[in-house]
Amino acid sequence: MTDSARVRPVESPSQAGDPPVDDLPKEDLAAATGRAILQTAGVAAIEPSLAQAFHQMQRTAQRLLNSAAPAESVADGVRLSEHDGRVDVTVEIAVSGDRSALAVARSVRDNVSVTIADTGLHPGRIAVSVLRLDELDD
Repeated sequence: MTDSARVRPVESPSQAGDPPVDDLPKEDLAAATGRAILQTAGVAAIEPSLAQAFHQMQRTAQRLLNSAAPAESVADGVRLSEHDGRVDVTVEIAVSGDRSALAVARSVRDNVSVTIADTGLHPGRIAVSVLRLDELDD
């Protein structure tokens, strides 16, 4: 795996005496982040952007050419980047239920921040956009 596909944990002062945390594969962090988002009350789905949808089509085509079954990941629609020792997250979601979209987006942001911190990394900018509001079924 290349360095660009890994997110490096940053030691906090409380971890200074502990052994360093191994590099965490970016895909694992994205999957954990995706699960945290989907477990948030009011989140109906993670909505990939147009660029992400195109990238997913490319990956699916590559898998088909390699005779592998296309697999969808909970991480699809979650974008991670690292800078200055912090992990930034961008995600677009669909919201349903009786909670406000703003309340759901704030809960997503909080859950993502905790998920990143639980890995020993430092959360950075967490951008949550609500692309769709699903109506409640009566």
